[in-house]
Amino acid sequence: MSYLGAFGDTNWLRGWTALDDNGFAGNLDGGPEPSVSASYISGWNMVSVPTVESSFSATDLFPTSLEGTLYSFSGSYQLVETMTNGQGYWLNLESADDISFNGSLLTSQSLDLALGWNMIGSISSDASLQDPNNVTLDGTLYAFNGTYNLTSTLEPGYGYWIATTESGTVSLTPGAAMAASASPSPREMAEQSSLNRVTFESEERSQTLFFGGELEGDFHPLQRALPPVPPAGSFDVRFADGSWITPEGEVTIRVQGDAPVSVTLNGSANGSAYSSANNAVTFYAGSTELDRVQLLEGESVALPQGTDRITIGASAEFATEIPDVASLDQNYPNPFNPTTSIRFGIPAKSEVTLDVFNMLGQRVAQLVNSEMNAGYHTIGFDASSLSSGMYIYRLQAGNFTATKKLMLVK
Repeated sequence: MSYLGAFGDTNWLRGWTALDDNGFAGNLDGGPEPSVSASYISGWNMVSVPTVESSFSATDLFPTSLEGTLYSFSGSYQLVETMTNGQGYWLNLESADDISFNGSLLTSQSLDLALGWNMIGSISSDASLQDPNNVTLDGTLYAFNGTYNLTSTLEPGYGYWIATTESGTVSLTPGAAMAASASPSPREMAEQSSLNRVTFESEERSQTLFFGGELEGDFHPLQRALPPVPPAGSFDVRFADGSWITPEGEVTIRVQGDAPVSVTLNGSANGSAYSSANNAVTFYAGSTELDRVQLLEGESVALPQGTDRITIGASAEFATEIPDVASLDQNYPNPFNPTTSIRFGIPAKSEVTLDVFNMLGQRVAQLVNSEMNAGYHTIGFDASSLSSGMYIYRLQAGNFTATKKLMLVK
């Protein structure tokens, strides 16, 4: 047995922690047990148990959890009823919640990992992952807060994904972060590369995918992949092969989520513009085509309701489509909540403004204020901060001015 603690007063044993051979901790003095807390969002969360509890029932540990929504992962998702230390889980919470774990502290944890993706848990403090046999892949430790995000620290109470090249044993020990690799990760390289990028936003969450080029270096396929798709209803976007990066210039993207989603196309971080001005973005629900739009660099458009797949690729439909006269289309959808798209056409390069006004004539949003090339343009409008009602949008391009009404219904 070993001990953790600090000298501080004449009663020097108070506050000291005894560690048994498994790394479990307990007070020596009978004083108050420390607690570990974590905050969770409404809906699906990746969770774990960072302490040794008298009950490992999900409903006991997470009072707002929905019955029958605790899933572990072992090559596929498995519905389970109880939890265990070191394991990560999906769990659906009815509402956001702050949870305190009051069991004995867990100061270290050994983990047996399988080949491929693994859901892992955490210990009672911020932890780093010790991998003496190098079975894990750099750049594959993912957290989840409404969407997947790369991380370097495992925080108490949360679950994580990690990918391996072979089965093996790793351990969690107290530490601020995993050791940084000597070379940049594929994601870091992509963010500074000449690849095109497409960004999806849903509420306050976003996910960026990269396409149209190769990265320098030899990367494992799992370093290019996202973890397994989260449960239905969670926000998730990925290329059709499950990756977040592809050399292909024409791509298919899978989309999942209940909340409204918008998409934006951009060039690279090093200043290269998006390469195709005649691209088409096509939206599908199953095999049904919902809409097709031309989307130029920097422009955003709301995905039609029900979209579960989009394609991006060159289209003869938009190759030479320059309008003879300026025009302003009716927004789509209309009525809407809270996002919609506005399409307009201009016959020549012009200074363009696109504004939204309330019925008192007060401007509530400016969507465009820049010089734009000739052609058709689609602009997304997010009215999350506005109240329900009728609004007017106005396009000014050179000497052309047009207005139309739109209806926000919440």
